[in-house]
Amino acid sequence: MHNVAFRITTNRKSAFTTLHWIVLTLGWFDVSLKSKASTMAEHNELGVLGEEIAAVYLQKKKYKIVERNWRFGKEEVDIIAIKDGALVIVEVKTRNSSFFGAPEQAVSRAKQGHLVRAAHAYVQKKDLDMEVRFDVIGIVLNSKEEQLNHIENAFQPRW
Repeated sequence: MHNVAFRITTNRKSAFTTLHWIVLTLGWFDVSLKSKASTMAEHNELGVLGEEIAAVYLQKKKYKIVERNWRFGKEEVDIIAIKDGALVIVEVKTRNSSFFGAPEQAVSRAKQGHLVRAAHAYVQKKDLDMEVRFDVIGIVLNSKEEQLNHIENAFQPRW
């Protein structure tokens, strides 16, 4: 488990704009990150920002990201990466507060099951023969704090 504190800026909207500029300038991802007015859009925006932060963090830790937002039916995997010969399935949970608990605690058994099914489908579709690991990254991001918690081997699948 890695605890990493980071500061982009004190204003969340500026942080979003700054990260968007950094990501596009360095050519890591080609995504459009537009601000929306509604609460649901802000929630989705926060999730997208969290996934961007997680991807940048993983790349700095020498993970090779091979898929983002990979879908299998209704299932979605936020990030699929390779590290030390293992396929790493990463679920990213971003919250603006830890008032109701750490974001990474929001990965329920049901969600774990969805991730395992999606990983199984991915391995079969790509005809891979490698160890699979499930990581969770929890991010708290607001005007007062920015915190990232990476839990490696967060849970063991029941194949």
